[in-house]
Amino acid sequence: MFSIFLLVIYKKTHMEQLIIDKYLASLSPKQMKAYLIAKSHLGMSFSLEKSAGFIEWYTKNYTVTV
Repeated sequence: MFSIFLLVIYKKTHMEQLIIDKYLASLSPKQMKAYLIAKSHLGMSFSLEKSAGFIEWYTKNYTVTV
C-alpha cells in the first residue's frame, strides 16, 4: 500500500505533462541534447520543472500580467 501512495504523490497530472511536452517540443536540437545528457547523468536527482530553462520558458509563456 505504501508504494501505491508514493505513486499517487509523484504522478504528474495530465495538464502538467502537456506543459512539459510543449516545453520539450520548443527546445532546439542543441538544447534537447543538453537536456538528455543532464537527465541521463543526474538520473532521479534531475528535475525539469526546477531547471532554469523551464522556469524561464514557463514564466514567459504562462504568467499573466495584470
